[in-house]
Amino acid sequence: MSSASTLYQRVANRVLRLIEKGVYPAGRRLPSVRALSRRMRVSINTILGAYRWLEIRGFVEARPKSGHFVRARPQGPRPIPASLRENPVPVAVHKLIQEIVRNSSVPRLIPLGMAMVDPRLLPLARLNRILSSVARRMPELAHSYADPAGYEPLRTQIARLAADAGAEFGPDEIVVTSGAQEALHLALEVVCRPNDAVAVEVPVYYGVLQAIESLGLRAIEIPADALDGMNLDALRAVLKQYRPRAVVAMPTSHNPLGITMPESKKRELARILAHERVPLIEDDAASGLHFGPVRPSPAKAFDSQGLVMYCSSISKVLSPGLRVGWIACGRFRAEVEHRKTFRTSANATMPQLALAEYFEEGAFGRHLRSLRNILAGHVDLMSRAIRRSFPIGTQLSIPSGGFHLWVELPLGVNSLELYQLALRAGITIVPGPVFSPRGRFENHIRLSAGRWSAKEERAISDLGNLVRQMQCCGGSSSTMQM
Repeated sequence: MSSASTLYQRVANRVLRLIEKGVYPAGRRLPSVRALSRRMRVSINTILGAYRWLEIRGFVEARPKSGHFVRARPQGPRPIPASLRENPVPVAVHKLIQEIVRNSSVPRLIPLGMAMVDPRLLPLARLNRILSSVARRMPELAHSYADPAGYEPLRTQIARLAADAGAEFGPDEIVVTSGAQEALHLALEVVCRPNDAVAVEVPVYYGVLQAIESLGLRAIEIPADALDGMNLDALRAVLKQYRPRAVVAMPTSHNPLGITMPESKKRELARILAHERVPLIEDDAASGLHFGPVRPSPAKAFDSQGLVMYCSSISKVLSPGLRVGWIACGRFRAEVEHRKTFRTSANATMPQLALAEYFEEGAFGRHLRSLRNILAGHVDLMSRAIRRSFPIGTQLSIPSGGFHLWVELPLGVNSLELYQLALRAGITIVPGPVFSPRGRFENHIRLSAGRWSAKEERAISDLGNLVRQMQCCGGSSSTMQM
């Protein structure tokens, strides 16, 4: 990171701390660019960069001829009750998810729900050159079976990237997988047997529910707050009452909420589970897509007993098509590698060789900084478009990373019905019930801002019109909440 970018982000963080402390409450005008430049003894361009950084993350709004003002932060969608106590249930979401994923890949449809970054934002040309070079320079190795655990230089690079975020594990703890989804599946398979109970935060990424369903497990819901993640009091109660075999969580850049659990809560989460000797399966598929200047530490950073299995991939940040993910296995390493070998023998070799070289070049950090700034802008633009187009009663999550928005629709608007209407209008979304083993969130949808252009903006407007029509036909109006 250049000294200039570091400086404007330091300034932005100083302003943000003043906002959070209430020095500048919602609606208050911030110091002018010139005044703050004099006060902090930095250039006007640095202040402009800091204000822009705060603006695209939703903390500040620029008003023409008036200056910069602190934006009111909406409360976000309502979580399910923290006192919820229900028995583990089987999961049956696969058919609906298959349909949603299949429709999201139809070229004529606008994929507003698809969890994929615009390929134009990824370093595909560089990756292709490296792949071609590897095939020429190392033809025999590129076309040989890889080590079942994965190409060792790649595992070394992965361990270095994790160390930058405060998670210290060695290359020998890592098993390379076919994306994060296989990593999640392997982790569950290692610690669970059919009909075992697994605790999941809700809303939960539907890929976790697919893995639970495929293994014949049952799910227990732990409420997740729309501001700071899993409710740890509810988790303690579930651990005491049901003794689940594992807990699955996405503490950083949560999908679909977009929130990041505070570091103190991650530490406490790891401590609670270590005390109960229950494994944590940590999904960090959006690793590196935080909106702040400092990458949050994963829960794995606080793993003192090897009970955290850390799952991640390059699919969201480099290339979904290379199908490279990994799991840092902790004490379960031998069993994970055994099951990986039994299942697929090994991952494709050439993508691993290419990725090891790409990481070694040192360009990944620059790419991530650029990508997450662009995605933060996309999220802000999509949020603004939703607030313009959707009716009163709509609530939005407040992401601190990733590129998803969790949208609570007005009461009476059914997201499964909206999904079908949107399909007929040429738009795909992801309805809320697939994010809960019990089919909750009937009036919620997930939208993704991995792509943003005039086409997506028009689609948001069309979707808002559909919601308004549904509200008029069958829903009820409510007081202003946006």
